[in-house]
Amino acid sequence: MRGKQAIGAGVMALALLSGAGWTAQAATSETATGQAAAAKAPAPALHGYQIVRLPNANVLNFQRRTVSCPAGKRVVGGGAQARGKSAILVGSFPTKDGTGWIGLGRQDGYSTVGISVYAICASVEQQPQTDGFPGTITTLPVQHVVDEYVQPMTPGTHPHVVRRYYPGARVTVLCSQQVDMGTWTALWYRLDDGGYVSSNNVSGVDRRQVPICS
Repeated sequence: MRGKQAIGAGVMALALLSGAGWTAQAATSETATGQAAAAKAPAPALHGYQIVRLPNANVLNFQRRTVSCPAGKRVVGGGAQARGKSAILVGSFPTKDGTGWIGLGRQDGYSTVGISVYAICASVEQQPQTDGFPGTITTLPVQHVVDEYVQPMTPGTHPHVVRRYYPGARVTVLCSQQVDMGTWTALWYRLDDGGYVSSNNVSGVDRRQVPICS
């Protein structure tokens, strides 16, 4: 989005960006400039989607405010707001290392401006160079559905369910991961559309051919 947007009695400039790659845009009242960068590597798998916010605070005009993703995550999008009677958003873009988002602005007639920043974060994992291994979800007693998790289950934890598969659904396995459950070891498959599912709930896949997840 370019330019500034009037909201109520004041002026708010907002940059909102998200996607598999990231794009940065900044706007001023005189000129509008944009920068874009997107990786051309094979499409990565996104896990642990999370929005991190830096609440509004008054800072000096043109002073940068930065919000960082949690350790191990990178930005896949972000944005900033400039708040005040004559506020103008000057810049909204990712940090050089791709682990945070920066926002800055100015306010005509004032030495300070309100700036809030947020980053859309995720764990970006490059998918293995493989076409995958087709499989079929099998029937489970009582549940009749298969829960697919963001990460493999570990003893005493209950991962967030991101998808449910009914028996007979077709899936594509990319790699496998052994998980120590305390009293036994479980094998989980990572799927091409994200998340993990227990290997016991997938038929038609030769476990010996599935590579170990990096």
